[in-house]
Amino acid sequence: MRKIIMTLLLCIAFCCNAFAQGRQVDDFYYYRNTKVELPVNVNQFVVYLNPGIPDVPPELEGLPILDTLYQSDRMGEPGWAYHVIAPNGDLQSNIDFLLGIPEVNTVEYVIGGEERENVMVSNLLYVRLNDGDEPALLDEVAGGLGAVVLWEREPIMGWYTVRNENRDQTSIELANAIWETGLFMDIDPGFVHRFRNNAPCVSDALFDPEQWNLDKINACLAWDITTGDPSVNVAIVDAGIMESHQEFSQHGFVFSYDISNDNPYVVGEFHGTHVGGIVFSGHNDYEIAGVAPDVGAINIRVNTYLSNNNISYDFARAIMMAAESGARVVNNSWGDQNHAQWAQPLHSQMLESAIDYAIDNNVLLVFASGNYGYAPGHQIDYPADYREEILVVGATNRDDYRAYFSSHGPQLDLVAPGDEIYSAAHWDDASYAYASGTSMAAPHVTGVAGLIFSIRPDLNAQQVHDIINATAQKIRPRDYPYGLDPSHPSGTWNTQVGHGMLDAFKALDYAANYQYSDLMVRDYIYDDGSTPHGASCLWASPDIWLEDLQGNVVINPRGGHTYNVCVRVSNISDVASFGNERLILNWAKAGTGLYWRSSWFGSSVFNCDDGQHPKGGVITPLQGVLIPPVAAHSDVVVRVNWLVPRAEEYAHCTQFASDLWHFCLLARVHDGETIVGENQFSYNLNNFVRNSNNVAWRNISLLRSDYPFAVVAMDNPYMEERKFHLRFHAEPNAAGENLLEHADVYLRLDDALMERCHEAGVECVGGKFIDENTFYIVENDFALEFIPVHADEHFTIETHVRFYAHPTACNEFEFDLFQEDDDGVLIGGERYVAVKDRGVVVLATALEDQTVLAGETTVFRAVEHDGDAQYVWRTV
Repeated sequence: MRKIIMTLLLCIAFCCNAFAQGRQVDDFYYYRNTKVELPVNVNQFVVYLNPGIPDVPPELEGLPILDTLYQSDRMGEPGWAYHVIAPNGDLQSNIDFLLGIPEVNTVEYVIGGEERENVMVSNLLYVRLNDGDEPALLDEVAGGLGAVVLWEREPIMGWYTVRNENRDQTSIELANAIWETGLFMDIDPGFVHRFRNNAPCVSDALFDPEQWNLDKINACLAWDITTGDPSVNVAIVDAGIMESHQEFSQHGFVFSYDISNDNPYVVGEFHGTHVGGIVFSGHNDYEIAGVAPDVGAINIRVNTYLSNNNISYDFARAIMMAAESGARVVNNSWGDQNHAQWAQPLHSQMLESAIDYAIDNNVLLVFASGNYGYAPGHQIDYPADYREEILVVGATNRDDYRAYFSSHGPQLDLVAPGDEIYSAAHWDDASYAYASGTSMAAPHVTGVAGLIFSIRPDLNAQQVHDIINATAQKIRPRDYPYGLDPSHPSGTWNTQVGHGMLDAFKALDYAANYQYSDLMVRDYIYDDGSTPHGASCLWASPDIWLEDLQGNVVINPRGGHTYNVCVRVSNISDVASFGNERLILNWAKAGTGLYWRSSWFGSSVFNCDDGQHPKGGVITPLQGVLIPPVAAHSDVVVRVNWLVPRAEEYAHCTQFASDLWHFCLLARVHDGETIVGENQFSYNLNNFVRNSNNVAWRNISLLRSDYPFAVVAMDNPYMEERKFHLRFHAEPNAAGENLLEHADVYLRLDDALMERCHEAGVECVGGKFIDENTFYIVENDFALEFIPVHADEHFTIETHVRFYAHPTACNEFEFDLFQEDDDGVLIGGERYVAVKDRGVVVLATALEDQTVLAGETTVFRAVEHDGDAQYVWRTV
C-alpha cells in the first residue's frame, strides 16, 4: 500500500516538474513539521566537484573562494567543494553559470546575506525513518528524486544519510520533496554550522599561544554576549597605567589622576600597566586581548614603589575619587601583606571610611587576596578582609591548582588565573611581559564585573558580587572539597579556592536572565514596600516580635533568659528569592534618641554610676543568618535565638526599677538592594528605616495591670550639646476611643532630668506638673520643650498608665512618646500598648466626709464587693 502511494506521489511530482518553467527554488526548509524561511544568498554558492577532480577548475580560479570543503567519502574517491562568490547579479544566472562548468557535480545554496553570518548548505541531508519501516523505502524515494543513500554510514537512531546527485535541484529542494511525501518521521537539511572549537576568537596575534588565562575563564563565549559598554566605568587603583601603550590606543580613558603627585597626568608603571592590560587591552590586531576592552576606563595612580608616609590617605582618596568619578567597579591589586602577622591587626579607619563610602554608594570593590599563601598563616591581606561586600580574589595556575603564593582563608570569594600571565608592560608602547600574583587574578574578575554591568546596569554591586560567586567553576573537587558555609551563601565553597574558578560566560549568561526578588519587613500594618514612605511612626514594626521557646508571644522579656526573635520577611516581587539573602538583627536599650549605627553595635555606651554599659549589640552573626527561599508574593518567619541581657546590669544607669527598662530590636534584610546609610556610623535612625524596605524597627512597651510602668532612655545622639522636645501622642483605638478619656497618663522624670528642666526653664505644654518629678498629661499634644542635653548624656523616664473603672468598648490603647531636636527633626520614639485587663464598674460609698485635692488618692467602701477601692480624684 505504501509503495502504491509513493509511486503516485512521485508521478505527480515528476509531472509537475515537466511542466514547470525554469528552476524550482525553495527559500524555506521544514523543521519539526513547520516551514522555516531561509534567506538564500543570490551571489554565494557551494560548488561540489565530481569525484577525482584534484584541482580547482579554471572557471572557478577567477572567482573569490571564501572556503574549501574536503569530502573524504565520495564514491571511494576524495572530493572537494568550494564556497564561491558568483559573477552575476541574480540567482538563476549564477546557478546556470556554475553548472556549466564540466567538473561541477551539484550547486548548493549559501544561507545569509550582508547583515547575517553566511552558512553553507551541504550536499548531504539526513532522513529519519518511522519505527518499523524498512530502509528500502528511503532508497526508492531518494533514487526517484536523483539522490543516493549512503548505506556505508551507520544510521543514528533511525537517521540515514542521503547525498544529492541531482544537478537540477539543491539539497534544500531535495529535503523538502522527501518530507512532503509524508512517509518519514523527520528530515534534517545539511547546514554546515560554524561550530567553533579552539580557533582564536580574536585577531590579536598572541591571544592563542600566550593568553591561556582567558580560555580558562571562557572569555570567548562571554565576548559573544558583550565586550563592554563605554558608559560603564571600571577603575584601576594601582601604580599607574601607561596610557600611550598600543593596547589602549583605541580605548581612551574617561578619567585619569595621579594621587601621589596630585596631577591629572598619570605616570605609567609596570604593575599598573600589566593589571590594566588584563582588563582594557583592545581587540585591535596587536598582541593581546583584554577581558573588557570596551568599558569606560578610569586610571588612578598611587605610588607604591617608594615608602610613603601618606599611603593610607592616598588609597582612601583614590577609592573616593573612583567612586565619585562614576566607577561601577574598582580593581585593587594591592594590600598590606604583613597585616596577617599581627595578633591584633592594625587598621586605618580613614581607609575603611573610604571603603564604606564606596560600598554605600553601590560600587563593587574587587581586591586581590594577597601573596602570602605559602606562609603558615596564609591569611587574606588587609583591607581585602575588611568587609564581606568586597570581592576577594585568589590565584590559580595553568593546571587549575591554587597558586602556591595565593593567600586564602574565610574571606576568599573565588579564584582566577594569576600565574605567568602575559600582559602589557611599561617599558615602551609595544612592550609585554609575564607576571604572577593575585594582582593578576583580580583584574580578570574586575573585567567580568564590568561586562555584567554593561548588559545589566540595573543590577547593584552586591548582586553582581553574588552572581560572580554563584557561577564559578568547581575546579578540582577532589583536591578542594566544596561544602556549604553560612558565611558564603552563593553556593558551595572551599577555603583554598573559594567558590571556584571565575567563569565569564556563565556569569554573563546568568546575569542576562537574572530576576531579583524584593524582600521587605513592614514598618506598619499597611506598608506596601514603597520607599521612602510618609509614616510618622517607624518604631512599631508588626513583623518583629519575641516568642519564648514554647512559641508564646512575649512583649517584655526577662533578662538572662533565651527567647526567639521572630521576623516576618515578605517577598513583594514576582520571582522567588534565591535563599542566599540574609537577616541581621541588633538590639538596643529602649530609648527615644537612638541613632544608627552608634546605638546598635556596642560602640556607644551609657555612662552610669558603676561605669560604662553598652547601649546595644548584635544578635545574629555580623554577616547575618540565611533567609530560606521565599516564593513570589509570599512570606516566611525567621526565628533567631537571643539570650536577653540581664536587667540588673543596667541598675546603675537609671533610678527606676531596671526590669522596667526593656530592649528594642532592629532587623535588616540583605537581598542585594543597597541600604542607604547602612555603613555610616552616625545616621538618623528614623531616616534609615524610612528610606529602605529592608530595615524595620520595633520599640514597644506593654502596660497592663500587673506591669503598669515602663522606662525609656532619652539621650543626645549628636556630638555637641543640643536642645530637644519630648512629645506625647495617642491615636484613637479600634473603637474610636481616646486614651485620655479612659485613663490617666503620667511621666516621671529621673532626678537629673528634672533638675535640668528646672534649670533651663523647660516649658510644659498640654500637661500639669503635679509633684517634684511627675507630669500629668492632660492633652494629646503634650510636650516638654527645649530640654538641653549634653553629648554622651542620658536620662531615663518612667511612664505610668492608670485606667478608670468605667467600661470601654475596646480594652487596648496605643500611644507614642517621641523625641525631636530643636530644628523639629524627628529622632526616635517609643510605642506603648496599654491594656485595660482589670477594673469593673462598682458602687462605692465614702467612709467619711473628706476634702480631696486634684491628683490625690482616697479610699471608698465598695457596696457590692468585699474590700476597698482606691480612687484618684480628677475634678479640680
